[in-house]
Amino acid sequence: MNSVWNEVVKRLSFRIDYKKQDELKTAAIYFFSVFVFLRLLAVGIHQTEFFSLVLTIGALVYLLATLYFVHKIFQPKFKTHLKLYHYFWSLMYTLVFIWIIYLMFAPVTVGTENTAISLIVSLLLILLPASFSDEIIEGVKKKFFPIMLMLPAMPNLTDINVTDVQNLVSGKLPDLTSPFPYFDILESLISKYGIALIVIVVVVALLSLRVIKTILQLILVVVIMWAIAKFFGFL
Repeated sequence: MNSVWNEVVKRLSFRIDYKKQDELKTAAIYFFSVFVFLRLLAVGIHQTEFFSLVLTIGALVYLLATLYFVHKIFQPKFKTHLKLYHYFWSLMYTLVFIWIIYLMFAPVTVGTENTAISLIVSLLLILLPASFSDEIIEGVKKKFFPIMLMLPAMPNLTDINVTDVQNLVSGKLPDLTSPFPYFDILESLISKYGIALIVIVVVVALLSLRVIKTILQLILVVVIMWAIAKFFGFL
């Protein structure tokens, strides 16, 4: 029974104990790709507000995992300024975590148009990339990582549509099918709570580095439980 439970936990969480640089880089690329995929799916396909919200929160979870691996990739280069480096990443984790919590409490109505099948599909889209991340990252590392190393370090910026990028990272609530309202969220929170919010963020940021592994291992489970509870009207 214990082995079954351990396997379930393993499948519902990220593997975060990669050590080698090629593994860390592949993991960062993979989780960022999942983040972009889920976010584009939330805004690019006709979705109800509720399922757009579920996919968006799922995307942010993968963004949090991406930040963790990027943090580990560059850590050896900052040995002389390690504390300052860790403080920076602690703040980044905290900001993304605040956005996740904020969206989980966003005022959105589930509505009768949302079906159990849609809920299951949405949750599978969030869970499966994590459940099989270890196998996928290992396969990508072996087959495609040498090719990635030969690609240019930077894309041709002239080919990037600035409007599309802006649409991905800006927007307003409560229309959750529109993109992230980063600056509106921060402005509204700061105007409401002022200096107290800044103090709380700093304190949480200093603590987040100690618990980031635990957060990454549990956050998918929390998001899945939240989505199910929200769908059935418990929240």
